[in-house]
Amino acid sequence: MSYFSCSTATSRGWAPALGGRRTPAPQRLAGVCRAATLRVSAKIEEGAKVKVTTSVKVYHVPKTPELDLQGMEGVVMADVSTYKGHPISSNLPIKVKFTEPVKVIAHLEESELEEIP
Repeated sequence: MSYFSCSTATSRGWAPALGGRRTPAPQRLAGVCRAATLRVSAKIEEGAKVKVTTSVKVYHVPKTPELDLQGMEGVVMADVSTYKGHPISSNLPIKVKFTEPVKVIAHLEESELEEIP
C-alpha cells in the first residue's frame, strides 16, 4: 500500500535576476510529490520470543569482532516503524534483545525473524 503526499509553493512579488534587473516571479512553482511505502505485514508484537533465521552479522558488540546472529533467540523490545503515531521509514524496524551467548540489542527486519511459541 502506498500513498502520495504533494505540496505546492507559491511566490508573489519580484525575483532577482542576473545583472541586477528584477523580473516578475512565477505565481505558482512546480508541485513536489513523493511516494512513500507503508509496510503491511503481520506485526510481531512487543515481548514475543523470536529466532533469527538468516545470517545477520553485527559488528557493534564489544569483545566480539564479528557476531553472526543466525540461530540466536531473543525477545522483541519494540517496533520502531512508527513515531508518535506516524509511520516513519525505518529500514530495520524490529528491535530485539539477545542475552546468550552475548548480551546485545539489534535492529532487524521481520523477514529475518521467526516467532517462537
